[in-house]
Amino acid sequence: MDGFATKVQALRLKPDEGRLIPSERKVADFERQFGVHLPVDYRQFLLTHSGQWGSLTAPCLEESTPFGTYVCVQDLYGFMTDGDRQMFDIRWATAAFGGAPTFVAIASGGMNGNMIVLKCRGRDAGNVYHYDAQQRALWPDEEFRYMFSALHPLIEDWLERRRTGNLPKKQRGYESLYRLGQSFTEFFQGLQVSDEE
Repeated sequence: MDGFATKVQALRLKPDEGRLIPSERKVADFERQFGVHLPVDYRQFLLTHSGQWGSLTAPCLEESTPFGTYVCVQDLYGFMTDGDRQMFDIRWATAAFGGAPTFVAIASGGMNGNMIVLKCRGRDAGNVYHYDAQQRALWPDEEFRYMFSALHPLIEDWLERRRTGNLPKKQRGYESLYRLGQSFTEFFQGLQVSDEE
């Protein structure tokens, strides 16, 4: 039974023009190529609904971030034709992210190279994270003020908490990763259509 179909319809997802029909063979070849074993729920999604796009947001489960409480999600990676749609191919994106076999890239996270990644190994295997490609957690305060003319109060709060040493401790290697779900299903069910659609 397809546990994602109702949510796919509610999110008004559209198949990407370069989408190849997924198959068990493509998924198995992907797992073999990157040495990964995909969680069952994501594997089902990849076989049935991948290669679609929409204007979406996902709530961040972490208490405090340098970007607010939600992240953008646009293209849910799948198997794509070569050419200008190749960057939305799960194989291309996973190679570009460079975290396999521990992480695979499953969606674009808006602009500037941000990605949504799925942990496939380790104690938190199955969890979904937003990868902040700008690595804003490492920016000095002045960089925020230079880049943004008016900071949201949540960002001001994050900066103040960092200055006073009151940010939650991040695990080493996770400085630019922010949890969006403890499973793909939790992440996907939390997606909402963006107000800016």
